[in-house]
Order: sequence, then structure tokens, then C-alpha cells
Amino acid sequence: MADARYVNAIKLFLTGVSPLEYQAFSGFAHVGRQFGGVGARVACQMQSLDELRHVQTQIHAMSH
Repeated sequence: MADARYVNAIKLFLTGVSPLEYQAFSGFAHVGRQFGGVGARVACQMQSLDELRHVQTQIHAMSH
């Protein structure tokens, strides 16, 4: 069982960081569509997916 102060700190942190991660996901997806080269597009797509994974993990952690 975790200390209540720790749990509250984690909740505050995740509440503040999750929207930023989602914005990064959206931004990488948008920028990736603008590149002409395949390499840069794929790199942005992979980074976008990674940011989305972070958001999903954080939201899942908050649900507990």
C-alpha cells in the first residue's frame, strides 16, 4: 500500500503531463504529414505512436 501523499503527487503529475503527451502525439502526426521524404514521415509516425502509447499508459495508471 502506497502512502497517500505519493499517490496524490502521482495523480497531479499525470494530470499535468498527459495533455502534453497527447499534444505531442497530435503534433508529430501533423508534422509527419507535411514532410516530403519517406524517412522523416516514418520517423514522425513512430514518434507519434510512442507519444500515444505514453498517454494510454498514463490514463490507464490513473484509472487505478
